[in-house]
Amino acid sequence: MLSLRELCQLDTGSALMLSNIKSEVSIAVQGGASMMEHPVPHSNEEYASTWRTSLQQTFCESAPGSQKLNFQQWKFGADVIKPTTLRLMGLPHMAMHFHALAQPDAKRPSCQLAGVDAIDGKFKTARDKEYPAHLCKAMIDTLLAGLAIRVRRQVFAERDLSQLEERDFAWLQAVTEASKRAVKADFCRTTNQMFGSCTDQCKTAQGISLAAAE
Repeated sequence: MLSLRELCQLDTGSALMLSNIKSEVSIAVQGGASMMEHPVPHSNEEYASTWRTSLQQTFCESAPGSQKLNFQQWKFGADVIKPTTLRLMGLPHMAMHFHALAQPDAKRPSCQLAGVDAIDGKFKTARDKEYPAHLCKAMIDTLLAGLAIRVRRQVFAERDLSQLEERDFAWLQAVTEASKRAVKADFCRTTNQMFGSCTDQCKTAQGISLAAAE
């Protein structure tokens, strides 16, 4: 049986996944492109994974240009192996392009992140939450290359940023700011509606625990 704290963590993770999927699918069906990163599922099929949910398998994988790329992050600069899956939407097949961006001189590490650190008691995975710089570059490169292929196939006119007029820059800036507000507001609203009560329960439980300890 899961504890109240674990249930709250599960609810938060579910809220994040649903918010992400909503954004991705909305972008893909309107002609855009997106990318999602998550660890490769455990070999034991009884272990939970976002990739094993029916929402991912039956809905997201049927979206336009949906594809999965499996790789290990050490090939892109991480100091641990870290098997990872990227799921793309709205792009042509980009596996060969992405894998070609791996560091040719990368050496497979032996460091393991399983378990808890004996010194500070923190999970060993905490120190590798951030992407290596080379992986960030490869992900951005893959997205931009895929969009460029789509532009050429759909016979859109390409222009360098230096060729944009002042009104074009103003429009891009307005879209950027509007996107920040819309995404943040939508996520906060969805999270509060679906999981606000659980968050309150967590705070109450923590308060009770502190009071009992005193």
